[in-house]
Amino acid sequence: MDTFERLIKIAVLSAFCLFNTVDMVQTTVFLRMGIERNAFAVSSPPLWFALKVALTFGLPTGLYYLDTYLERKEDERDYTHLDTVIDFFYAIIFLADIFYLLLVMRNAAILGRILL
Repeated sequence: MDTFERLIKIAVLSAFCLFNTVDMVQTTVFLRMGIERNAFAVSSPPLWFALKVALTFGLPTGLYYLDTYLERKEDERDYTHLDTVIDFFYAIIFLADIFYLLLVMRNAAILGRILL
């Protein structure tokens, strides 16, 4: 993995962690205010929080470690088909970054209207 590709992948995964963390904080604030629409977060906040933390930090960390492991094992032919799957997951996470950015901006607008 060359340096530019590594930087792009780290940026995509870091943005995923950042936007998910902000969404987690906003959801917690909405839960306290009583205006959250996420039924799972409303019905079971501790379980939702644990799963959200696992998704926010576990998925990017695991994906990056798997990617670097496959990069080291590039000589072996057994893992070549997994490179396409890993790149597909990076594309999905990039699309999730866009979705979470829009969600965070919408939630910030809602909080701004309520608090001001």
